[in-house]
This record gives sequence, C-alpha cells and structure tokens, in this order.
Amino acid sequence: MGREHLRKFEMAMPLNLKRAARLDGFRILSPPSGNLNAASFVEQLENDVRPTMALTFLCGQRFDVPLLKALQYSVNYHDGALPGYRASM
Repeated sequence: MGREHLRKFEMAMPLNLKRAARLDGFRILSPPSGNLNAASFVEQLENDVRPTMALTFLCGQRFDVPLLKALQYSVNYHDGALPGYRASM
C-alpha cells in the first residue's frame, strides 16, 4: 500500500510578536525587575497603562490579587498538564 492516503500538514510559522504588536496596535509589557507582582509594575499598569485585557504566554509566575485587579481581564496560556498545574487563587 502506498503513502497516497497520508495527509500532508504544513508547519505553522512562529509568531513574530513584536511585529504583530506593531501592525495590530497593541503593547508588549514586561516588568523591568522580572517580577509581575512588583508594586511599581502594578502601579504603572493602574495609573499609566490602564489595560482592559491581558494575554500572557507560558508565564511561570502566579498573579497576585493586586495584579489581577489592575488587569481587569486576563488570560494565561500555558501547556501544563491539568489538574497538576491548574490555576490557584
């Protein structure tokens, strides 16, 4: 039997996030200290940025309550196995 029955799939190209942000008009923010929950970063979000939504990818830090309140709506994508890596509050 030949391989004619096998489906061909194309590999998706990796997303160039900086280019997408420039073209689609969104900002990429990262705290200078590396700590998402740093009071100065949360304050910057609350006072200067005032986000209505946040999307994080593979973030290894837990979002504390002040950060979650500053973000209004947030989605954190990660590929951890559930329930072992579920979110906790």
